[in-house]
Amino acid sequence: GTQPQDLSSFVPFSICMVLALLLQGCGTGGDGTMTTTTGTTYTTTTTTTITPAYTCESDLYLDAGNVKNTDIKGFSLDDATMSGCPDKMLMIWPHTYTRVKSIRLFASWKSAWGDDTQRTRTWAKFLNVVNANGIKILFGVDSAYDLGENEKQFQWTLQMMKMVKDKDQILAISFGNEMDFKGGIDPNRFVNWAKDKVKQMDDSGFSEVKITMVWSMRATDHLNSKDLPLLNNMYNAFKHRWAAWAFNAYSIFNRGGLSAKNCKEFTANAISLKYLKSLSSTFRKAVDRYTKERDQAVWIGETGWSSPCVQKQRDIQAFCKDWCSVDTLQGYYQMFLQWDGTLDEGLKGVDHMFYFSNRDFKDFNKAEEGFGMVTNCSNPKCKSQKPIAATYESDLTSITI
Repeated sequence: GTQPQDLSSFVPFSICMVLALLLQGCGTGGDGTMTTTTGTTYTTTTTTTITPAYTCESDLYLDAGNVKNTDIKGFSLDDATMSGCPDKMLMIWPHTYTRVKSIRLFASWKSAWGDDTQRTRTWAKFLNVVNANGIKILFGVDSAYDLGENEKQFQWTLQMMKMVKDKDQILAISFGNEMDFKGGIDPNRFVNWAKDKVKQMDDSGFSEVKITMVWSMRATDHLNSKDLPLLNNMYNAFKHRWAAWAFNAYSIFNRGGLSAKNCKEFTANAISLKYLKSLSSTFRKAVDRYTKERDQAVWIGETGWSSPCVQKQRDIQAFCKDWCSVDTLQGYYQMFLQWDGTLDEGLKGVDHMFYFSNRDFKDFNKAEEGFGMVTNCSNPKCKSQKPIAATYESDLTSITI
């Protein structure tokens, strides 16, 4: 891609303007004598600061024309970045000069990340970044079966919400992630707990904050059949302040039919815009049927690609190296940036979408994943770089013989 030459909007700078105003005037006094006004020099200093924004290092850049509608895009923040290096959150979309404007938090803090001292230090770094950059946040409680941990995570979230500079930065709060995968949760007990937490929010001055719950693609079947009590109860309880129908869209987990023979074609289809739009359209249609409306908001809570392979797909590496390659991850990421969120068939498009993620981490079953644009907090390099051959050829073109 081409690299824009003007980088000034991403470098902190100060502008000092010196105005030398020599004010000299002549007039006739009442007594007929000439009076003179002595000239005075005024110096005015105006300082404009552009907040620095972190991103990973790469010599690979995308053409600005292929980065679309970033107002509705953000990052889903992995646990490694949130707990270990929030001062290194990717605030510029890697391989571009475009700023990130929103993030999704699975949780503001988890007990496994450390004690209150660690939390205070980490939050200071996190809040410095989001408040300085005016980042919008989808807050979350990473609900599972530990009700005590749920309660702690909510109280930490409420505390952080009070520390955000502007309430307009709060997109919503999600009570859980991929909740259709978490069987065994008592829907009545959970929704009653959520109602109590929302009342606490309201009493704290957050009555305008909207509510949601994030599902997997599997929720499409439940929307069509209306057979998931947790989904039904949660929506009925909060439909008056429902932020969006949020789902996680992952083509990477649809590996059925992948073989050594069709490796390249199968991989190319999986990372295509056509595939992501198909998933989104299917979910949109289910929401429209369930609500009997056509304009309710739909958000993609997560989407992305893993390189190296997720733990359950390590066998694929033996017969289809393309599937988990860095080039394939980069291809999926570029497709995400290029999509403007619109859908076909006259359907209302996706209203917001989050890319997963900044750095590699483990899933909720503690299985290794490689969805990060960067490997870990200590590595400043993006996974994707220019191929050595391409760099060499590019260098040759600048040599005049």
